[in-house]
Amino acid sequence: MTGYNAHFGEPVHVIVSGHPPVNWFLPTLWWYLVTLLATIAAMPATIYLFRRCVGRGAGFGRPIGMLLVIWPVWFLSGWSDRLGVWTGPMLWASLVILGVIGWALALRHRMITVDTLRHFALAEVVYVIAFAAFLWFRGYGPDANWTEKPGELMMLGSVMQSSSMPPHDAWLSGESLNYYYLGYAIFGGFGKMTRLMPAEVFNLALITTFAMAVVAIAGVIAMVLGRFYGETAARIGGIVGMLMALIMGNSWSTWKVLIGEGGPDYWNGIGWKASRIFRDSLDPDYPYNPITEFPSFSFTLGDLHPHVMALPFVATALGVAWALLTLGRVEDGQHFWRRDLGRIVLAGGLLGSLYALNSWDFPTYAGIAALALLFGTVGLGWRTQLGSLVVLGASSILAWLPFHLHFTAPSRPVDSAFGDIVGHIPVVGGLLQSIALYQGDPTRPGEFFGMFGFQYTIMLLLLVGEVIRRREPVMSYRLRRMGEQPYTDPYTHYFAIGFGVLCLLGAIILPVHLLLFCGLPVIVIWLLLERDARLTPANVSLVLFAFALLLLLIPEFFYISDIYTGSRMNTVFKVTYQVWLIMSVASGIGVVALWKSLRWNGVLRVTLPAVVAAMLTIGLAYPLVAGQQWLDWRNPNREWVGIDGLAYLKSEPGSMDAAEHAAIQWLWDHADENDVILASGGGEWDYAVGRVAGATGIPTVMGWIGHENQWHLGDSEMLAGFSQRVLDIDAMYQLPLNTELLDKYGVTFIYIGPVETNGAPISHPDPGRMSTTPVEVANNPDFPGEGWELVFEQNGVRIYQRIVP
Repeated sequence: MTGYNAHFGEPVHVIVSGHPPVNWFLPTLWWYLVTLLATIAAMPATIYLFRRCVGRGAGFGRPIGMLLVIWPVWFLSGWSDRLGVWTGPMLWASLVILGVIGWALALRHRMITVDTLRHFALAEVVYVIAFAAFLWFRGYGPDANWTEKPGELMMLGSVMQSSSMPPHDAWLSGESLNYYYLGYAIFGGFGKMTRLMPAEVFNLALITTFAMAVVAIAGVIAMVLGRFYGETAARIGGIVGMLMALIMGNSWSTWKVLIGEGGPDYWNGIGWKASRIFRDSLDPDYPYNPITEFPSFSFTLGDLHPHVMALPFVATALGVAWALLTLGRVEDGQHFWRRDLGRIVLAGGLLGSLYALNSWDFPTYAGIAALALLFGTVGLGWRTQLGSLVVLGASSILAWLPFHLHFTAPSRPVDSAFGDIVGHIPVVGGLLQSIALYQGDPTRPGEFFGMFGFQYTIMLLLLVGEVIRRREPVMSYRLRRMGEQPYTDPYTHYFAIGFGVLCLLGAIILPVHLLLFCGLPVIVIWLLLERDARLTPANVSLVLFAFALLLLLIPEFFYISDIYTGSRMNTVFKVTYQVWLIMSVASGIGVVALWKSLRWNGVLRVTLPAVVAAMLTIGLAYPLVAGQQWLDWRNPNREWVGIDGLAYLKSEPGSMDAAEHAAIQWLWDHADENDVILASGGGEWDYAVGRVAGATGIPTVMGWIGHENQWHLGDSEMLAGFSQRVLDIDAMYQLPLNTELLDKYGVTFIYIGPVETNGAPISHPDPGRMSTTPVEVANNPDFPGEGWELVFEQNGVRIYQRIVP
């Protein structure tokens, strides 16, 4: 069977799983129970933070629990690799201590009520349903051997093999991972606790992420709506928003299906192409058009990327923002700092995790939370407001300080006066220095609506409804009934008109079309809020929409310079992914708010649900069609495989691939992080290259050189040595053995497998790009010679271990 290689643009052969599932139930059940224990252990902390919120934060129990369990051990291990505390027993101790202290305080202060337990139980039921559903789907194609999955498996394996943080880089011996790796640390930490293999944890992490995101996104919407309406309305809004955020595809993919152009297969149909609908250049050979990924695409493809793993945590961040907005006034006899200092510190710690999870998310959601805290402390005095923001910001940085000290942003500095000024700012200077001015083609209207058509439609419906509801005579009457005098600042109208004219001129002259489609709605929202700024579901929805639209304008003018020089590919990707979630949450809240405001019109109260239901229905075109396309590619026989990401290696018993699976198991059982494997390395997108190191977390001299270039882009000195590593691999696969080089890299194992014997799947002729394969000495009976012992041999796969004198 063939699939499309996204990097090289040519068909390549892939191995398709075709064997019965083995040993999936008990590992899955054990994993579920351990994450449930984490949820229970952290329940008091969750309730404490969301004390004034409907449901007490039940939708965020599992992401908060998993984060709080790993954090103390992660924090300690991040200060010195000599401590070696990143271990399963230490993580179990953290869980027990968290649970004992938390529950002791909760029982003492009577925080646990029947209603609270009911909400947590309901959240768990929804989680189990979502977990089981995605387990069923993922089990048809669990293979971690395509797109960027080998690199993601490597990061997970590195975390699980390491005893300190940051984890070592299994594709770059002697160095640590330079990436936002916290998602891998969370799931890898629980992999250590459950003692599962990285290839199993890979799929369980993806399944857990999906289920947590379902509960968290529905939970944050229901939490907001539950403050104003009944449980039924809150849950309906949660379902609508969750479906739009995680299940539905973009409107471009729906349109393609409706006109009969869904495509013949995954790579040439909507399955893949829905994630590439923005075109910065109409040149068909231009390789760096923006990525327009959305969660339904992500979970269908099944890559365990940081932006995917961050989904339940960014939904939790929105919940944290709501908790900060609704801290409540200080009653007589209460002291703000005594009451809420701990909550703000905990909130800051949770927000700060986003920088280590997926760094692009941190400024966005920290900004939303800071604004929420600012308005949530109105009336307490400017000193209290400023102090609250300082505490929130400081805790978000200090809680994750080890990460900030080790991480170098993988960006390319731009030669500019601005870059020279900001380059010396601690922590963020390198990132700010890489901000570049975008001078390419703007986003076209068709591309914009092809991406966000569904959410934008709901926003327009809400805007029209609120404009009618807040028109001058009606608003004045309502304010007088509440004992207030209507007041409109004329300067606000002048400013709005001026800003509107600028947006219109910019859309025509520059031309940046999104100034019209994003700028004008923001102006209308601003005017609506100026007329009625009370805390209402409609206003929450409108503010989120406005925030998302302003975010969309950023990549029209600026982008982060990275390995794709001169391209805004990643900037558009990261921004639109955030906007998708924010607008989906706003849609879930806005639909219910709009429906509730239509009590004066029975026809519209029936029409609106019908329109939304129709939109949700046709929006399911992507998961239904793309899901089928993906299964046709990965598993045309529809044989359920299980959770082992390396199961495809065992599809042909007696083959070298099957022997490599056994070799991986042997290394997992007998080697550790202090070992180094000599194996073929370099290249890019070769799923067989670096596989043994990635699947075990045992370092090798060099894995995928292209990805290592990307991850270490900010370290020019390290980049200079990558090609030499590849050449050194060739030199070490020679007789007589080059002892000096073997000692330099600390090689303790020599591996002869499918790549070393038969060659790499993709050829890289450039010297220093890919080590020579097949290895000439692979079948030499004299290799490797004295000082090495054959410790594993099966079907041509061999592992030699260095004999320590």
